[in-house]
Amino acid sequence: MTTTGHEGGRDERSRHEGGRDGLGAAERDRDERGREGDEAGEPGESRARDEDERGEQHSALRSSRSSRPTRIDVVVGLALVGLVAVLDLSSPGTVAASALAVVTGALVRVDIAERRLPNVLVLVVLVGAAAGVALAVGTGGGVSAAWACLLGLVVLVACVPLVHTGGLGAGDAKLASVGVVAAALASPSAPLAWLLAVALLGGVHGTAAVAVRRRDTSPARVAIPFGPVLLAGWWLAVVAASTVLGSS
Repeated sequence: MTTTGHEGGRDERSRHEGGRDGLGAAERDRDERGREGDEAGEPGESRARDEDERGEQHSALRSSRSSRPTRIDVVVGLALVGLVAVLDLSSPGTVAASALAVVTGALVRVDIAERRLPNVLVLVVLVGAAAGVALAVGTGGGVSAAWACLLGLVVLVACVPLVHTGGLGAGDAKLASVGVVAAALASPSAPLAWLLAVALLGGVHGTAAVAVRRRDTSPARVAIPFGPVLLAGWWLAVVAASTVLGSS
């Protein structure tokens, strides 16, 4: 009887130990499978990170390349600088218009290709407008300089809600606010003429956008660049203000 009891106790302990061993083996199997899954997932995540990094580097490289002037940009810039020299503009207006002339071709090209207006190009226009304002103040045109700056501030404030609602790009808002300063320096009637020209060209722009969206299968992804409209309107306005409106 005693031997049988001992054997029963040993059998029971063996079953307990076997159960613990089974549980331990199951846990080890789960750990091993988890490690294998992690090891299998890590290469995929690493590849995804590498692809994202390469995409960002490619985008940055493309952006830097697109901001560099091309032959067409140089030709357009020289042509517009020659136009500025022919027009009857004041000295501050000539400085501001010349700065815009240098980057007009590049702004149009990049906006059509990438739907953006690079800050470095808009900065050139800003520097030209600031130089024009300083020249106007130094030559006794403080009132016209103050009026130009006030118009730029008003346009900037008016564009902020449009940018937040997605109706206007940030680059377009910056170009519009700086461009109106340059237009006011070029001619007192140029800002109003620019507004009318942008309204006219903007109607054509809107019609083209609607037509493209109707043909496209994903209308939300369609973006029509507005920078060329602003720039074309600016040059039309300045030419009209310095010739037709200026002589009347």
